Amino acid sequence: MCPTSRCGAYVEPVTRGIGEVLDLSARGESFGLGYFKGNQRTRRTPYAQAAREQVAAGLEKFGGKPFIVTRRNNVKVKSLHQPIGTLTAQGGGHHYLACPTADMSVDGCAYRPLTIREKARCQGFPDGHVFAGTESDQRLQVGNAVPVNVAAWLARRVKAVLPH
Repeated sequence: MCPTSRCGAYVEPVTRGIGEVLDLSARGESFGLGYFKGNQRTRRTPYAQAAREQVAAGLEKFGGKPFIVTRRNNVKVKSLHQPIGTLTAQGGGHHYLACPTADMSVDGCAYRPLTIREKARCQGFPDGHVFAGTESDQRLQVGNAVPVNVAAWLARRVKAVLPH
């Protein structure tokens, strides 16, 4: 319902929460292990202090529930009930799923970037949609896409002002 008490109108969500498109069984690795930088796969780099602070803030805010960490601009943590936010044309690793463990430690938290398929679902692509090219090409295709619900909304607005 509309949050304005005098309105009371039904409000349909413009987009669904990110939790509806995630594969929560793909848990990721422990945050404390760090990440592989670039193409090198032999030595891990610890996450920056800002990332640690984000994960700590998410653990405090959401308790034992999984949450999203967005690593760009005004970095934030989000509930899985909220929409994901902008996916960029670079299709990079700006959005991470953080799944707390029983000990609720930052280092123990399972942490992973969203998959291409999860990002495609965010954009409204059906699971059967086939993307062409390399993994990098596919990330670009998903990041450059206009979400289906946004394109439909825009088309309805344009149609309404066109002469009949």
